[in-house]
Amino acid sequence: MDAMRALAIDHNLQPEDVAHVKVSTGSNVLPPKGPLRYTKAATGLQGKFCVPFQMASMIIRRKAGVAEFSDEFVQSPPVQEMMDRVEALIDPAIDALGRDKIVSVIEVRLKDGRIFRGRSPERYRGGPRNPLTREELAEKFKDCAHRILKPDQADMLMEAVESLEDLESVNTLIAMTAG
Repeated sequence: MDAMRALAIDHNLQPEDVAHVKVSTGSNVLPPKGPLRYTKAATGLQGKFCVPFQMASMIIRRKAGVAEFSDEFVQSPPVQEMMDRVEALIDPAIDALGRDKIVSVIEVRLKDGRIFRGRSPERYRGGPRNPLTREELAEKFKDCAHRILKPDQADMLMEAVESLEDLESVNTLIAMTAG
């Protein structure tokens, strides 16, 4: 997703301009061994396990958060149409890197004939070998918390979690999560 997001931002990709997206990756990502088993998502939950949905989300919204992993967004005509333009396949050269490397090469062909390529890092962002920065973690937390907390409440909760050892009682933290 990060490689597709970078391509979308760097080249200002617009959904209506994209003719085809090819995602080449390893068998540790795609079936039968990998977790991303859906070729077209019909629900938000399926979207979490669907390369075409993940690429569509990056092209259309430049992100994949709580709002994107919803049935409403996944089932929307623009997302369904974009997923039809995404192909995911196992590349033997990437597969040969081993199961511990989660690598993808993205190729985006536009309707005007231009082609853009990108490659994910060998250590995916958010994983143990490439953890999220504090800012990225805060953004992800706020994206999830916004459903029940106001922005200032989410900020206070995050500060409380980050200084958990200074709280007099865990009840303070629990009360903050109730919104």
